[in-house]
Amino acid sequence: MPQRPHPDPAPASFREIVALVRPYRRKAALGLAILVAANGLAATIPRILQEAIDGLRQTAGRGLLGWVVTLLAVTGLIGLLRYASRRTVVGIARDIEYGMRTRLFAHLVATPPLELRRFRSGDILARATQDIGLVRMFIGSGLGFAANTVLVAVMAVTMMARLDPWLAAWALAPYPLLALLLGRCRRALHDRYEGTQEAYARISEQVEEMLSGIRVLKAYVAEASRIRRFEVVQAAYVAETRRVIHLESIATPLTTLVGGVGMVVALWLGGRRVIQGSLTLGQFVAFTGYLAMLLIPLNVMGWVLNLVERGRVSYGRLRALLGEPLGQAAASTTAGPSLIKGEIEVEDVTYRYPDAPRPALSAVRLRIAAGTMVALVGPIGSGKSTLLGMLPALWEPQAGRIRLDGEDLRDVPRPALRDAIGFVAQDAFLFSDSIRANVALGRPDATTEEIESAVGAADLSKDLTAFAEGLDAVVGERGVTLSGGQRQRVAIARAVLRRPGILVLDDALSSVDAETEARILRRVREALPAATILLATHRLATARHADRIAVLEDGRLVEHGTHDQLLAAGGLYSRLWEWQRLEEALSSQLSALSPCEGE
Repeated sequence: MPQRPHPDPAPASFREIVALVRPYRRKAALGLAILVAANGLAATIPRILQEAIDGLRQTAGRGLLGWVVTLLAVTGLIGLLRYASRRTVVGIARDIEYGMRTRLFAHLVATPPLELRRFRSGDILARATQDIGLVRMFIGSGLGFAANTVLVAVMAVTMMARLDPWLAAWALAPYPLLALLLGRCRRALHDRYEGTQEAYARISEQVEEMLSGIRVLKAYVAEASRIRRFEVVQAAYVAETRRVIHLESIATPLTTLVGGVGMVVALWLGGRRVIQGSLTLGQFVAFTGYLAMLLIPLNVMGWVLNLVERGRVSYGRLRALLGEPLGQAAASTTAGPSLIKGEIEVEDVTYRYPDAPRPALSAVRLRIAAGTMVALVGPIGSGKSTLLGMLPALWEPQAGRIRLDGEDLRDVPRPALRDAIGFVAQDAFLFSDSIRANVALGRPDATTEEIESAVGAADLSKDLTAFAEGLDAVVGERGVTLSGGQRQRVAIARAVLRRPGILVLDDALSSVDAETEARILRRVREALPAATILLATHRLATARHADRIAVLEDGRLVEHGTHDQLLAAGGLYSRLWEWQRLEEALSSQLSALSPCEGE
């Protein structure tokens, strides 16, 4: 199914991200109190210098050692306080990062597959890694430095005004211009960061696709073309990053220039006041010390601005992903597989995929008795997989409804529903773990005997002898060390082990031969005698052994009955049957020809 474009995420507000700190407000208050204490002590240093310098003439330098010891003690204590404050704030940021990443993972697991496909896989990976990291840096470094800047600014301006209000007004006159310029720079940075994050997501997508399709790339000798495509994406990311660097390079010189102008003004006017005698040398040194205190945090404002805007963009992207529908909550329930009889009623179900030219299902009506085997057959794209995917609520009907044991499927709690259904898709997904762990995925408490019984039902026992570790053999990422048929049989064993009330096999035996398929279905039927089995297959020789056969075409149910009834009707099933018999006859004749006879 093609992915639908999703709207650009709205930027997060400063207040919205700060709200993440609310659960940690006690630790945050402690960190802020320590920061206030550190800056309060820092504000005493210019005052100490003032007293020391103005007292030099009176004491002839006899008290100089005392002032030196005092300064060393104060600066040492300031260092310890800043370390404690930094450790507290960064610790909060790490806790928030842990919570956000856990919440995001849980959300992705709970999100309906159809909604999740609105986002590219590379985009999701970028949000789960880089974006969460940038939000953490916003909180740990951005908020910390922002709070420090505010505290230093308040203390420094207050002390400067107390020393000489007139000189303070002149020295601080350039700073409103700095605030105006930084505000414009911030808005431009926000727009450019959005482009950077999107470009990074495309890089992640390219890497993920390459790793997933590496065998296809090598089989078609397409490595060079894929590398060229990656270079184009990489170049776009570099171009976006350079645009950001251009703006970042403006912010830091701006603060340095404005701060330098303020210092020049203070030096010129303050020096004249010292010469005139209206300001002592110690007071002048203290004034410039407070002005220097103000310059230090302002010089990193460009970097802080960088963190703030990156964090706002990243949190907006995370919020857009977390804002996807969560589906029905995984609440606890007493219902379970043993309470499901397996009677299914499909009542006028219609479904159309987003942007699809026609419905995948149109007013399908079908009744399946409990404990029976029903085969779904029809041409490719007839709607078989769509209908089967609705049973475990991978997606829901847009019109009509499905009943399970008389109850609307929408009203059945999702945990109970999925516990009752064993679902095996054609593309059997295995985790990079042992065969035992993959089979026991839905029942991690299963005994070895139970696992071996399920493996036997899937006709996989003989294959295990090829592995020295047996059930404990690791299958590699996505089951790469197994053949397609082995992967499908592991997935079938996984479903059988759960002993579901309903077993759904969505073309799940396409990678095995007809004889093996028939044997597996027979063994599965013996292992689950009371289960309702729904089987989508292209092999009519397999479908003929089902209790009932439903024939789909262009999303509509066109025929329904037993094998003999459908052949007698002379409809689509009959034509498909004759076509497959002819194909098999031709294949047999061709394989019987020897090379000499062929010449």
